[in-house]
Amino acid sequence: MVDRNSTEPPKPNDGLATFTVERDPLDFRGTGGVLHDLSAGYDDNDYLLIANGLQVLTHPLAENAALLADRGGDVSIIAHHDGTPSGLMLVRCGVLRTLPAAGFVDMKEQALPTIAKEHSVRVVELDHPSALPVRTLSDYMHALRTHHRRSKHAQTLQDPYAEDLQATYSLVEPGADVADTARIHDSVVLAGAKVHPDAILVRSLVCPDAIVGRGQRVVDRVVGPTRAAVSKRGEDAWA
Repeated sequence: MVDRNSTEPPKPNDGLATFTVERDPLDFRGTGGVLHDLSAGYDDNDYLLIANGLQVLTHPLAENAALLADRGGDVSIIAHHDGTPSGLMLVRCGVLRTLPAAGFVDMKEQALPTIAKEHSVRVVELDHPSALPVRTLSDYMHALRTHHRRSKHAQTLQDPYAEDLQATYSLVEPGADVADTARIHDSVVLAGAKVHPDAILVRSLVCPDAIVGRGQRVVDRVVGPTRAAVSKRGEDAWA
């Protein structure tokens, strides 16, 4: 679901599932309010699988959904022993109708306590994070590195001996101009950016229209179109 003024996001066309995009009919409803409004189109015993968009899953979504469904209850939530925030829950539409039909309603702070007073809220506790948050540059780079490390080397998230001295990935979008002698170490270069010869990027993001000069070294930064690193790693939220 997106708000009324957002550009409609592209829909996957892999044939594995059917995707639809629905617009929030009201402004400033909060997550709980949005889910209340969305549930109007479903039966009481239908379930909504709710996922935070600012995360990268470390396990298949279908597996996490099955764990939530097996736990039962009107609401089931994933929690982690190490305190990593969870962004996945399964909610029966009938309980969402008990939430206010107007005004701002936060799902975790307001809606869940209200629902728990009269309905069953259950928790699935996991030893390892089911997803990694992506709210800062540091989060983003860590999530990308973890994803590629797992897929290439089958290392676990908890491996205390995992090395980061060698590059795990380099992502260069079509339309970016990157010199052959530039070194891209665990970094992302977006379309429209230009990286000159002998430049070195380490755990950094180069934005559209940004330029990294010849021989320049950029570490743990976002490079904007003014050539300046506009934020240090982990300082700016991407929410």
